[in-house]
Formats: sequence, structure tokens, C-alpha cells
Amino acid sequence: MCGMCCQKPESVGHLLWECPHTEGDFFMLLQRMVSKLEEHDVEKWAVIAWAIWNARNKYYFERIQLHPRDILRGATGFLQEYQRFMQAQQQDREAEGQHGSL
Repeated sequence: MCGMCCQKPESVGHLLWECPHTEGDFFMLLQRMVSKLEEHDVEKWAVIAWAIWNARNKYYFERIQLHPRDILRGATGFLQEYQRFMQAQQQDREAEGQHGSL
């Protein structure tokens, strides 16, 4: 039973999303963290969090356990791919802006 509200079974999901005593705390913490980080650090944090969740699902649904080094390697590769894509998008926008101003 949840030690905070004594209403539902204790779980991560209950603590972060449902418990009336902690409701909103997670989002407030996330907002504060994001507001203080550089954009590339937010990207890094988000990709690593996603990779950890993805590895958890891989184990839970497929019983495939990934080594933490492989999780980080995959996250790094995904982040580099995302950054290359975003850089190409920015270059395309800049090129369109130059052609549009002629």
C-alpha cells in the first residue's frame, strides 16, 4: 500500500501519476530541470531515458537483457542520427531563406 496516501498499491506509476500527495511533483521537477539545461543536454537526457525504457520493454516483453554499455551505445547512435537530421533540416531552411530573399 502506498505510504503517502494509503489508498492504492505502491508502484512507480502510482507515485508519479496518481498519488494525490505527489501529483504534479514529477512534472514540476522535470520542468525545472529542462529550464536549467542547455538544449543538447535536454536531448541527451531524453534519449537516454527513452533508451532505458526501451531496454526495460525489451526485457519485459522479449526476455532480452541488454548490457548498460549497449543501451548507452544505442542511445548515443540514436542521438547522433537525430542531431544530423536536425542539422540538415536547419541547413535546408537556411538555403530556402537565401533563395527566397533573392
